[in-house]
Amino acid sequence: MEEVVAHICRRFPGAPKVLVGFSAGSNLTVQYCGAVNTYPHNPFLAAVSISNAHNLMKATRLLKARPLSDAMMTAFLQEKLWEGLTDIRIMAERHGVQLDFRRLMSTCHFREFEELLICPIYGYASLDEYYREVSSGKDFEHVRLPLLSLANLDDPIIHPSMTEVAVEAARQNPHVISVVTQRGGHLGWQHGWACEP
Repeated sequence: MEEVVAHICRRFPGAPKVLVGFSAGSNLTVQYCGAVNTYPHNPFLAAVSISNAHNLMKATRLLKARPLSDAMMTAFLQEKLWEGLTDIRIMAERHGVQLDFRRLMSTCHFREFEELLICPIYGYASLDEYYREVSSGKDFEHVRLPLLSLANLDDPIIHPSMTEVAVEAARQNPHVISVVTQRGGHLGWQHGWACEP
């Protein structure tokens, strides 16, 4: 993330900047704003976190209880893996990482997919260890620039109860604003506001 931010700052040194993260990228957005929380270290005027689960361990357990959403999310990731399979195999071999591609492509569960991919690549003993480290809910308390968290209650990927993480963060931190809408799907607002009331 630091390299991307540095590149943007070099390329557009005088431009006002706002950091916007979608889905998994929104988790990274909150982490970054919590870790690099003041200007000039953080060059962003504000940040927006859209459709963020905030607690990945809990969110993925809740996702597994929604079999259709779990299978759809897993199929999407498998499609992306398939598209880059040749390059991924080469990189894994180059770095001595053993990936079970047969199991990766046959699972119907997001948690199993991530465990088969993340743990070998990054050396975590368990998926929950990884989720504890990278979940952004704990980073809200350190945010010191305006951060809008946008979520909704009909997200097929993120359980409605997960919206409470940002709502509570907004109660505790005056730099955080949490907006929860009734509708919007997973990232649906970026296509417009034409949802039925």
